[in-house]
Amino acid sequence: MGRAKCLVHVGWHLGDILSQFPALKHLSKTYDVFVQCEKKYETIFELIDYAKVGDPGEPCRFYDLQVFGNDQRIHDLFIGKDKGCLPVLYPYRCYDELRAAENDPIVFDRWPDMDIGSYEYYLVAPFGYSQKFLPGLNWMVKKAMELWPASLDKIWVLNDKPVEDCPFPVITAENLSHLAGIIVHAKEFFTVNSAPTYVASVVRENYYHLHDPEGYDWTAENKILVYHERWPK
Repeated sequence: MGRAKCLVHVGWHLGDILSQFPALKHLSKTYDVFVQCEKKYETIFELIDYAKVGDPGEPCRFYDLQVFGNDQRIHDLFIGKDKGCLPVLYPYRCYDELRAAENDPIVFDRWPDMDIGSYEYYLVAPFGYSQKFLPGLNWMVKKAMELWPASLDKIWVLNDKPVEDCPFPVITAENLSHLAGIIVHAKEFFTVNSAPTYVASVVRENYYHLHDPEGYDWTAENKILVYHERWPK
């Protein structure tokens, strides 16, 4: 007789999905874990072995981690409590058996097969959904130029689509598993609190991260905090 199976509906955005990887790894100790998400996010699961996209094809344990702002579970669990931490913490508070994984790191089992040749580049990721305050492209680029003044001709901007009037070349991942490869191969990396910071916390020795005092910053020991003038250190 095979192992028990579970089906998990993971988050609505890439950052939410990545923050739920520790929950999936925890569940994999007991179950064969199957996940469902929007199709555009499926390739991120090429980086892990402990969960796979698909339908187990039979009745099994079900976890709904697609909790959004107007969900009653949000109101019951968080209003007046950990309100600023909702996006990352809600799956771990919705199911008691996931609480043990709340502080576990994200783990990737596999790496994208990428050959970047002899390119040396410094990467800025100025866009996202998780950062409550986004300073904008110009501020992020200016700060990157201050961080890496000797490398102005090697700065690239990371985004999932073209960026109008961008002063530097824009690089886009071929798919989400390649996103990790682009980030890990950068000489230096600077990002806001969004999906790329989750990836960087897994694949990089260190990286620069814009502090977000108004939201929930993903916890990672390898990030170097950068502060905006609006909230000096």
